[in-house]
Order: sequence, then C-alpha cells, then structure tokens
Amino acid sequence: MKALEDMMVKYDGTVRTSREVLIQFLYGEDGMAGEHFEKIGLDLPKLDDAAIDKKCNFLSNIADSDSYLEKLSRAMGREKAMEIMKNADA
Repeated sequence: MKALEDMMVKYDGTVRTSREVLIQFLYGEDGMAGEHFEKIGLDLPKLDDAAIDKKCNFLSNIADSDSYLEKLSRAMGREKAMEIMKNADA
C-alpha cells in the first residue's frame, strides 16, 4: 500500500509515479472507468419515513422483546445483544 501513495492518473490517462515513471498506459488497463458502466438505483430519497424503516430497519415490525433479542443475537452475538436490551437508551 505504501508503494501506491505516489501513483496518480495523469491528464493523458496514464498512471505514473511522482517521478513520472510510467506504470500503465491506460488507467484500469482498458481505459474505461467502471463507475460509468454500472447503474445502481437508489430509491431511498423517494420513500417516506415508514417505507424507509420497513426497508432498512431489520428490527421493524416486531411486537415482542424476545424477537428483538433473537434478531440482535444473530446480528451481533448474544452477549452484546443482552447489553443493548438492558440499556434503555438503546
């Protein structure tokens, strides 16, 4: 990782070190930037609070505390889940 600190993509598309040693002729070996090829839809800004809670909160729609404890235990371990359940602020 330390060796990569002085590498940069120059305006001509080449990858060079701070001493202008050529590493690659084209960034990414094929000259194509991956962020322009994959489209990932993000619908969260279009949702209301209840819809976001339903989609993102893994504890939503659970009525009793045993189910909370069970889900928390699977996510972070039994000991940490018990600690969270005892904390009123959590």
